[in-house]
Amino acid sequence: QQVLQQQQPPVPYNMVMQPISFDKEPVTTTCPHCGSNITTTVNQINGFAPWIVCGGMALIGCMLGCCLIPFCINTLKDTEHRCPSCQQMIGRHKVIC
Repeated sequence: QQVLQQQQPPVPYNMVMQPISFDKEPVTTTCPHCGSNITTTVNQINGFAPWIVCGGMALIGCMLGCCLIPFCINTLKDTEHRCPSCQQMIGRHKVIC
């Protein structure tokens, strides 16, 4: 009696990339758009937090433009990470109120 052994086909190896944790500081990574090894450039942009703080200040009576101060505070702004090579946005760090 002959025993036939069936060999399993090789399983393709898929590389899983860990998600990048974006913060207020630039991050060194590989750009998913152009494939370059880069350190991101960061820009501060107004997100949701300045609007919430502005609305809260307006509700408690900060008028005459004082309620617009949150739009000048960088710690309330979101940080946008871009590739310096292709200028594509890679990620964003959002400030949570």
